[in-house]
Amino acid sequence: MMSETKTCKACGQNFNLEAEDFEYLKKFEVPAPSHCPDCRNQRRWAFRNDRMFYIRDCDMCRNKMITVYSPDKELIVYCRDCFLSDKFAPLEYGKDFDFSRSFFEQYEEMRVKVPRISMYQTQSENSDYTIHSGKNRNCYMGNAMRECEDVYYADFAQYCKNSMDLYMCSHLENSYFCTDTDECYNSAYLENCLAVNFSYLCFDCRNANNLIGCVGLRRKEFMILNKPATKEEFDDILAKLKTDRTFKNEFIKKYKELRLEIPVKYFWDKNSE
Repeated sequence: MMSETKTCKACGQNFNLEAEDFEYLKKFEVPAPSHCPDCRNQRRWAFRNDRMFYIRDCDMCRNKMITVYSPDKELIVYCRDCFLSDKFAPLEYGKDFDFSRSFFEQYEEMRVKVPRISMYQTQSENSDYTIHSGKNRNCYMGNAMRECEDVYYADFAQYCKNSMDLYMCSHLENSYFCTDTDECYNSAYLENCLAVNFSYLCFDCRNANNLIGCVGLRRKEFMILNKPATKEEFDDILAKLKTDRTFKNEFIKKYKELRLEIPVKYFWDKNSE
């Protein structure tokens, strides 16, 4: 079968289905998608709320609770204490299957009637605004966090402390605005870095200290834009980046130019086969 161009029913944009796509769909005996890849991805993400929090009444004790389900949803939602109690039994919501009706129609009816917990979190302290998380302390606005302390606005963070604005990070401390970064200390604006300390605005650096605007470095110290610098030069540039917006914008331009010059790995993976 040749490739085919279709129009997305949601956004109206055209998207292509290649011959390989049709072969794959044929294996599972499912029809071709009517939505483009971006809209399909949005629908998958919409199924799970990780970032919006609401106040609503528990449908059992009627107390106010923090939950990921907005009050306008026609669902039965219990606070944590009620959900974990013995005051209801999930088997009570079982129903006979009607072979004359669609499976998914009946499944949706059951999903609406079965009570659900307000937020999935466990063994945490003072971390009410965290979801799909556990063993956290003093954390706020986080998703998929594990064993973090004093961490705010983070997604997929674990074993982090005194940090803010993290995504896919682990074992960070005193750090800010980092992405896919591990085992770093007292740093900011790091991306895809490992064991980098006292650094600022770096990409793909490893086992290094005191870097500013560096890309792809290994086992280096006191470097600015991949060039050696004295401690005095390092301190001076770092101070300007934190206080002079014009200087910072010009420095970021140079950093972005450097990122285009340094080769990157074709595929980011760890210990994979």
